Amino acid sequence: MAFTRPTVAEILDRIRGDVKGVLVDFDPFAPRTAVLALIMSQTAQIHELNGRLERAARNHFGDTAELDDLVRLAAEEGLTQTLGAKAQGFARFALAAQVVPAPTAGLFLVNAAGDRYVALTFPWVAALASYVPQIEAVESGEKYNLAAGSAVDLEEPFAGIAAGLGQVRPAPDEVSAGTNDETTEAFRDRYLLHKRRAPQGGTLTDFERWTFESIANGWTRVFVVKPATGSNVIQIYAVNDAADAAGNAINRVAGDYVTAFNYIDADDRRPLCADVQVDPPTLVSLNPAITLTPNTTAVQDAVKAEIVQFLIRTATIGGTVVHSQLAEVISRATGETSSALTSPAANKAHSAGQLPILGVPVFT
Repeated sequence: MAFTRPTVAEILDRIRGDVKGVLVDFDPFAPRTAVLALIMSQTAQIHELNGRLERAARNHFGDTAELDDLVRLAAEEGLTQTLGAKAQGFARFALAAQVVPAPTAGLFLVNAAGDRYVALTFPWVAALASYVPQIEAVESGEKYNLAAGSAVDLEEPFAGIAAGLGQVRPAPDEVSAGTNDETTEAFRDRYLLHKRRAPQGGTLTDFERWTFESIANGWTRVFVVKPATGSNVIQIYAVNDAADAAGNAINRVAGDYVTAFNYIDADDRRPLCADVQVDPPTLVSLNPAITLTPNTTAVQDAVKAEIVQFLIRTATIGGTVVHSQLAEVISRATGETSSALTSPAANKAHSAGQLPILGVPVFT
């Protein structure tokens, strides 16, 4: 039987009842008495104790644990939360000549948003007639990446270097490579996946888990294709649904797939007999034609949201979008009273390496 934590009022009523049962002639509701003070004190203590017990029970399980306890649970399984990286790059301060005293490493810089960076070096480059410091963000995170030409200034005034001179260098020297810490929920999902699918010597689920582990907040869906008979090539496709505002699958930059490959290909992971390929799938837009009643923007948006979630749940590499299932999810959209899926008119098949995503529906 589930335990329902009592409220403060329920605890107070119970203690008053217990006191009334022992002290028959005493009124436990009488104000400003020593017994009432003890009743209130005991109520507070029991309420706090219940809270501590509830927290302890919640943090005993990975699906409900708070971050600190989740980190400890995961550490017992050899897992750690993936921390973000600090953005690094170069800035330029163009001057007619060097200044005395010269700027040095350790000076702080800020951008227009007030984000702080520290100079790792601050050399004078004669060919550019400029100081070209290498700078690093004080904290990790993607928001600290700066495009070429972005303004940066010294945080404190420096003799000979006027405000407004600093600019981020062009590619490949722009301030980049800053990444976010793995979110608590992404870390939780990875921990639970590890618990549910323990390593088994290179099964398909092992390759799926390793791909999820390769990049913090990197992948929301991973597809591992079973090798053909006589082949030892494990083909992996990965996408990120969270990167697109509409929730559609989106491929990450090529370097992320290289990172995932290198992680999986490590000697202490990939079985010796397996070759691995990690690639982005070919995203194929599904552009359904739908007769919709009422044909309003709000109902159209609800239909789009239903289709996106349907494809996230059911779409597979080289799979088939079933016409009847697609029509059913359209009919479940909030506000829809009637609808008809006119295109595609039948099941929509896809080739190897292809993954369907929502394109541009046509509503009539």
